[in-house]
Amino acid sequence: MTTPLEQARGGRVALAVFAALRAEREPFSIEGWISLALAAVDAYASHHQDPPFQAQAERNMADALSTLGETATDVLHYMDGKAKAADLYNEAVRIAATGIWETVPFAAEKADEEANAASLLAALSLACSAMWDDTHSVEMLDGVYQRFTTEAEETRLVFARRVRRLVEADDRARLTSRQLT
Repeated sequence: MTTPLEQARGGRVALAVFAALRAEREPFSIEGWISLALAAVDAYASHHQDPPFQAQAERNMADALSTLGETATDVLHYMDGKAKAADLYNEAVRIAATGIWETVPFAAEKADEEANAASLLAALSLACSAMWDDTHSVEMLDGVYQRFTTEAEETRLVFARRVRRLVEADDRARLTSRQLT
């Protein structure tokens, strides 16, 4: 199982590649956005020592599409605490559903990390729907957001259990010290 730290690192790698390529050349078509997203997926796959996206797609399209979804989920893990996942999701859905990228700041305006994250999520969802005929881009984003919220909640529960155990251990230690005195 991948740890939250590994997920966030993978998301950071994908987002950094996407932002760097976007700064070099702002896409002007959906195909351009998808191209940037697939470069980010390749960086993500390389980070996890997996084959590039194209090689995965040639071998097994389901695995390749799974990597798209994992990349998107891990971008949300990386951005967790920097931006509300719901806001990133909603902006990505708006972009993917309408195809209107104009409100996303251009690289020349030093697009911030949140804008790049929402753009990457939208581009990943469009790539998914372009390659998998029966998947709508918003459906992919729904699945990613649901997986992220489930994983984030599980992580928070593990942390909460650890904190509770420490508090209970402190209580037992205090009780034991009182009994000894």
